[in-house]
Amino acid sequence: MYNSTLKAAIQAAINTPADPKISGSILQQKLLEIISAIDAGAVFKGVATPASSPSGESNCFYLASAEGTYTNFLDTNGNAIVLAEGEVALLASIYNNDVLRWTKNLVPGRGENSYLHIMYAATQPAQDRDMHDTFTSGDKWIGICADANDTAPDKYDAYQWAKFVGDNGAPGTDGHNPNLGTYLLDTTTEPPYPIDAPATAQDGDYIVVIDEETDPQNPTQRQWIWDSSLNDNAGGWKSTTVDPGAQFQTGEYVAATRIVKDLTTGGITDVLSAEQGFVLNEAKLDKKIGTNLINPDEVILGSVLNSSGVAIHGYSGYAVSGYIPVNTQDIISNSWGSSSSWANCAVYDVNRGFVRALYTQQYTYQEGDYYVRFSFNGVTDLSSTILRANYGTTLAAYQAYYDYKPLVDLKKELSSNTEYELAKKLDKVLGKNLVNPNTITKNKLFNWSGSPATSNNDCITDYIQVNGQNIIANSWGVNNIWAYGVVYDINKTKLRILTSQQYTYQEGDYYVRFSIVTYATTSNLRANYGTTLAAYQKYTDYAPMVGVPEAMQEINGVRVNKT
Repeated sequence: MYNSTLKAAIQAAINTPADPKISGSILQQKLLEIISAIDAGAVFKGVATPASSPSGESNCFYLASAEGTYTNFLDTNGNAIVLAEGEVALLASIYNNDVLRWTKNLVPGRGENSYLHIMYAATQPAQDRDMHDTFTSGDKWIGICADANDTAPDKYDAYQWAKFVGDNGAPGTDGHNPNLGTYLLDTTTEPPYPIDAPATAQDGDYIVVIDEETDPQNPTQRQWIWDSSLNDNAGGWKSTTVDPGAQFQTGEYVAATRIVKDLTTGGITDVLSAEQGFVLNEAKLDKKIGTNLINPDEVILGSVLNSSGVAIHGYSGYAVSGYIPVNTQDIISNSWGSSSSWANCAVYDVNRGFVRALYTQQYTYQEGDYYVRFSFNGVTDLSSTILRANYGTTLAAYQAYYDYKPLVDLKKELSSNTEYELAKKLDKVLGKNLVNPNTITKNKLFNWSGSPATSNNDCITDYIQVNGQNIIANSWGVNNIWAYGVVYDINKTKLRILTSQQYTYQEGDYYVRFSIVTYATTSNLRANYGTTLAAYQKYTDYAPMVGVPEAMQEINGVRVNKT
């Protein structure tokens, strides 16, 4: 809109001179080319007069042709810009020492026989080779020279330079996360209240509360919100009727009982019920990860993937899945595609950057792959049986998608025996990811001496217990400059630095901390026991079973196999 106004102003301001060495139409066309070239960044604000008050914005410009003193347009020396009779100029805004100033960029005047030369540069030119005559996407400076020569000057200081693309602004601060976690409901209090819920919060914060006592067969989950008006304005949590859906994360769960010996040679039901007189309801063990990888809550109806991995909307009867972690496995899907126009599958890296498009229902893993998405045809709603995909090379029969839930009822059977009274902690999730995002030290990395040093947007993890095991982390370092991490003894005294992502246990080690770059990318925050870095999994806290009899401690950490 602004540029069309500018072009009209140019056409009205520039006439054909008596000597047609440079005609008005040619000059008009050259100025129109200037405007088209700077469309990418600068904003034309209108035609200025000596009485005009300019905008306070950077990265803008005005066209001026009226003779006089432009008292509100100050140059870099703080003086008002003056236009003599017959002069035409572009007045461009710049910031000089954080103060808005203007540059006067003369263009050929009415009826004058002159030539207009234009150069571009990525940065303010300091030498002749910094400029060029063809605009490129990275250019932020424009140079204008009007003279009587038909050949453009090759000296950078022959041009009036103005910056027409502003710099990127500073990154914003992290927003507040209103979700303060998941808690069990204590039904023995009056009224019932979530166990260990945060004592303070702010209005708008919420927690998810699980009621396992009222109906053990069907535990319920509800959102509780913080209300600062409760308890004489001291604040408190109150229940809502909103069901937020399943909040559990896929993970491994602890079975704390001395009779669990080897789950690879016998079914868990047989092992647990064979001793101690437990009567275990097998129906309580049927929670598992489904084979179908298509989560209907993440499906986008009316969309299809193009050859660049972008979901294009407005296609009734089609659908695109959410981002599915490949976990270094092949995936077969019931997907749809059309030659090179519409992709069956799009592959992405760990940052969800597009890698490649596939035009077949079979995805085969390649190094560096992290996510896939699929297109489907014939989908009218989210319950469609067309929405299916599974790991492997053989497409399984349709199965409704469902998450893995912890064996929340198992602990009730075990706690009926006094020896296992503390088994209420059985439903605590032992996640693979060892990096707690709530306890990282932001804007720091370990230097080569193992001391925290400032590094914006990066972080250092909290102290992680090594437990006599090796740990692999998504850490970062540069030899002789930045350490990948630091190892400590039980008193948190530094022992040595890490020179790679792999920590290897040595006698006397107790804690390790890692350097990780770009903490704002949540998937960067990961570390796990072993020597192979696992796919990102949300961190889930684990409460150790303090006080459980020694016999149980011997097998503390045995994981229930996900079947």
